[in-house]
Amino acid sequence: MKIKWDLRLIISIVIFVAIVGGSILSCYLKGKRQGDFAVYYSAATAFKEGLDPYDTPNLSRALGQAESNPYNYPPDTLYVYLPLTYFSLGTAARIFLSLKLGAVCILLILWNRIFRFKEHLYLLFLVAPLAFNGALLDDLGAGNISVFEQMFIWIGFYYYSRGKIAVFAAAVIVASAFKFVSILLLLLLVTRLRKTDFVCLIVSGVVFALSVAINALVWPHLFAGFVTNMLNLSGADRGDTNPALLIFLNDVTQWMELKSGYVIPGIVTSIIYLMICGATAYAGWLAFSRMRSMDQIKADRWRICLICLLYAMLMPRFKNYSYILIIAPALYAIVSRPLAKAWMPFCVLLVIYTYREFNVLGNAMSPFYQAGAEYYSLFMAWFVGGLFCYSFLTDFSASAGEIDQEPGYRPAPGEKPRLDS
Repeated sequence: MKIKWDLRLIISIVIFVAIVGGSILSCYLKGKRQGDFAVYYSAATAFKEGLDPYDTPNLSRALGQAESNPYNYPPDTLYVYLPLTYFSLGTAARIFLSLKLGAVCILLILWNRIFRFKEHLYLLFLVAPLAFNGALLDDLGAGNISVFEQMFIWIGFYYYSRGKIAVFAAAVIVASAFKFVSILLLLLLVTRLRKTDFVCLIVSGVVFALSVAINALVWPHLFAGFVTNMLNLSGADRGDTNPALLIFLNDVTQWMELKSGYVIPGIVTSIIYLMICGATAYAGWLAFSRMRSMDQIKADRWRICLICLLYAMLMPRFKNYSYILIIAPALYAIVSRPLAKAWMPFCVLLVIYTYREFNVLGNAMSPFYQAGAEYYSLFMAWFVGGLFCYSFLTDFSASAGEIDQEPGYRPAPGEKPRLDS
């Protein structure tokens, strides 16, 4: 797609580079931050030395530090980091970060190719680094694997938007190699109610299950350690590091217990969470149903937006940097009809960093400020996702759009032409 260059776009790219560059400069100059990568590096080093990388003290010994976080990814992922262990930690971290910056560039290209922001492309560069409490900057600073995961997910979405569902499924399977839960994005294949999509979903599920089984069969001892580490992932990550729905409900429950003096059974929180998930999934399904009568390319874009928003809204665990997933869908939902009438206030809300002085209006209001600050990304996901579904369910005609054939697209034999707005 040809990009129309203007002064706004050039300035926004300069701002994007300045913000990202400023946030990672210390990583390059002094080797600071990159804490998650240090865990990956030490796990691969321990593995290379014949130690169990899922025994956390081994990571501390491999890294030469007093403490380390556990390694929480499957055994086969250790081979991804083995080449980097031939460098010092500082050099390896810089190489890893450089590769991530390349992945960020690919993400921006994919987002624009999928959503065709056109005259709003400059907004993508302004919003991307700061949206959802700086999810992208958090990932670059932490040294997490999330940007690479997102790159493969969006490669999949790109091919889904081109009608190549097998490539979409393959890309999501690769993305889920580190974080198994990403495989749930394949539920997008259910939304069009097509036989070929269902077949692809079943085959993809089998392939994913086989990949997990191979991990368990080839490295049984390591896989057992991986499972143990995953089970030990408790509610330690919460608030601004894990602004997920279930964690928020747990915090609300604890606050109510503290104020009332009564113990609320954990099953109550779980039931409320499941009820919210059920109601939201039902509303989402109604919106998906409306999309089936739309022009195919436009509908596919909206399906991608909605599946990403629902995923972020409902996942029981969703880390702060995972919100990279919904940066482009949220922006597209805001600047496209039917939300386009007020896109500027929405964009401002996306890039707000939440206030941290929780007692600014007194201790009585402190819990509300704290919830708003720590779970701002979750609230924004629900805000945009809720308006998105509402617009489809109440004013579907506003979403119909105009017809515009995708450049370079040729329908397959027997396929109806796909139209776009």
